[in-house]
Amino acid sequence: MMAGTVHQDGDMTECRAGPRVRRQTASPRVHFDAAVTLRSMDAERVRQVKFRQTLRGYQVNEVDGFLERLATEIEAGRSVGGLCRQVHFRQALRGYRVDDVDHFLAEVAGGEGSIPHI
Repeated sequence: MMAGTVHQDGDMTECRAGPRVRRQTASPRVHFDAAVTLRSMDAERVRQVKFRQTLRGYQVNEVDGFLERLATEIEAGRSVGGLCRQVHFRQALRGYRVDDVDHFLAEVAGGEGSIPHI
C-alpha cells in the first residue's frame, strides 16, 4: 500500500516500505490571456478573408484597406461595430461582390468581433 503527501508546489512525497521518494506529479501551468488570443485569431481571420469578384463590385483596394484597419482595431480591443455599419465603398467595373462584403461586415458588426466564415 502506498500513501503520500501532496505539497503546495505540486510535488508529492510517497511513503513506501523503503525510503521516501519525491516526485513531481504536475507540470507547471501555462497562463495566457484568452481575450488577447481571441482578438489575435479574429484579426487574422479578417486579414485572410477572400471575397469573390464580379462586374460592378466594391473596389478591391478600398475593401482590403478597410479590412486591415478592422483587424488592427480588433487587435487593439476596440469596438468595430460602428466602423462596419458606417463604411461606404466605391464601386468599380470589376470588384468584390457587394452582397458578400456587406454580409461579412454585417456579421462582424452584429457579433462585435465574432468573425464569420466566408
